Amino acid sequence: MKSILKVTALITSFAAFGLIAGCGDDTVTPTGKVVKAPVKNEKVMFGTITAGVFSQYSAGKGTAANFVATTNSNGTYVVLVPGKAIATKGVGTYVDPVTQATVTAPVLKAPAGSANISTLTTLVALDATGAVKAKIEALGIKYDADLSGTVTAANQAAVALNESIGTILQTAGAAKVDAIATNFVAVLNGLSAASLTAVAAAPATLTAQVLTPALTAAQTAGTITAGQLATISTNVANVVTFVKPGVVISGATGGSSTGTGAGQ
Repeated sequence: MKSILKVTALITSFAAFGLIAGCGDDTVTPTGKVVKAPVKNEKVMFGTITAGVFSQYSAGKGTAANFVATTNSNGTYVVLVPGKAIATKGVGTYVDPVTQATVTAPVLKAPAGSANISTLTTLVALDATGAVKAKIEALGIKYDADLSGTVTAANQAAVALNESIGTILQTAGAAKVDAIATNFVAVLNGLSAASLTAVAAAPATLTAQVLTPALTAAQTAGTITAGQLATISTNVANVVTFVKPGVVISGATGGSSTGTGAGQ
């Protein structure tokens, strides 16, 4: 009898600490983050991307609005439909890490399977060749990495690129996002992996190697005006100077919780 009581006591103790298989809830809700500095109150949609064009998913649960998530104060959203491409509506805001101004985020995209959404995932989503993903990763990060938080020497160039492109897209306006992003795709694809690895090692060269050529191409194509180019160039120079190891890319203060947004 004493042995039975001891075994029962052990089982009870294990169960209390969740050490018996089948006890507790092992379900983990997948999440992602929208980063051009963390973007709060952004609407995140799920669907497909074909030739750079996003189509919202709606099959299976009524209207497409059933699949709209909202980012919280950290830019985090719930992945309502795993495995789908992602796009934002461009209605969220972020605090610019350089100026501390609160601004509206540009529309961003990410191909199916992306862990997060950023300007860099937008380039991958728009790349018809499939080559730019590897070029971005030559900077020493995953193309869909969360580029918020504390900047390190290892991700400085990637963070500076993400923040710079985001600033450019935000300044140029929503109608020009895809065209300008495509300019960056072309410039990155024109560089060797070795050249981009060198940029990662010397982030100050990012402007000459990537940013200036893409902006020049955008002006030549008429996507941005000379006046916009002057403003953008100043803003980008400030970003590249600001982003250095130890700096924290944050600034999303407040916002709604993650979840669905039916009817939004």
